[in-house]
Amino acid sequence: MPDPTNPALSYTEIVPEEAELVRYIFQSYVDGQGYRSIAHRLNREGFATKRGKAFSPATIRSILTNRNYIGLITYSSQEGTAKSRSRSIVTGTHEPIIEMELWNQVQELLPAGSKPVDTLHARLFPLSGLLKCPSCGKGMIPSHVHRKRKSISSTISHYYICSDYASHGSAACRAYHIRADEVEQRVGNRLALFLSNPILIEKLMVKVQKKYENEVAPLRERLKRIAGEESTLPKRKLRCYELFEENHIAATELKQKLEDIKREAEKLQMERAELERTVSGFSKQIYPLEQVRQAVENLEAIIRNAAPPQKMALYRSLIQSITIPPDRDMRQAVIHGNAGLFHLSISPLSNEGGEPPEWKKQSG
Repeated sequence: MPDPTNPALSYTEIVPEEAELVRYIFQSYVDGQGYRSIAHRLNREGFATKRGKAFSPATIRSILTNRNYIGLITYSSQEGTAKSRSRSIVTGTHEPIIEMELWNQVQELLPAGSKPVDTLHARLFPLSGLLKCPSCGKGMIPSHVHRKRKSISSTISHYYICSDYASHGSAACRAYHIRADEVEQRVGNRLALFLSNPILIEKLMVKVQKKYENEVAPLRERLKRIAGEESTLPKRKLRCYELFEENHIAATELKQKLEDIKREAEKLQMERAELERTVSGFSKQIYPLEQVRQAVENLEAIIRNAAPPQKMALYRSLIQSITIPPDRDMRQAVIHGNAGLFHLSISPLSNEGGEPPEWKKQSG
């Protein structure tokens, strides 16, 4: 428990059930289990962290490096910024729940699990996060599988797996694995084929024009109403003077009415100016057909020939998500475009003959 006046007097309250779980984690690590294996087992058995969340590899590592469990307390000074504050370690008043021998064994093993990722794994995964798990809908992330075979060197296979499963195991989601090479090739081919469709540009232009008209129409309608309201202001102002001359209203009331009309005119003028700027901005977004055609051809060439870093950046500028059917048949996956693809969805190939994929407007 933290001491509000003197951090050095803080103490830790031991909960027997939690202490037993911590000992189990330490012993499991010494016995050869990794962060992920321990986290997955705890989640399968229904355990949760103090905050009620599922265990993850990062949670397990933080437990294995927590000095509180050997009777020490770490606290930071209250002076300076968060980065510059000094940290101190003091002996707490609570009993250690981890023996020093077990603690030292774990600390000696930790560096082996903290080595930099092997350079063989240093490939880019351009669809990381864009692919969505067919079970839970969470983003899919990179995974690597080592295979050792007799008489030949070991091989590494690259996959995309559910991020929730990777962090929390089968208690959170199913163990969906999708081969990285296959899905990346299919998505690249699907996009390139889509962009090479000869009628795509015309459809895009129709869509852009329709989108422009739908967005601008209500603005223009409002501009018409503003013009009508502004046209009545001189007559209303003249009528106020007539009422005053006919002694129907006093001078103070005339002054108030004229000020009200003036404020209304200024408000309408500001709204009209803002709407006109917005309409003008929409007009500038309509590009000539030849310019759009050239841009689409450039995208197709980049998708086919770009290096992985450029391809990754391009995918994120075009794709919002890629949904996968439960059977993981990537031929039936749907690419959902973002603003870069005018929010179009690219549906599966109509047949195996390579006809251009269909496109449709995303719902919602």
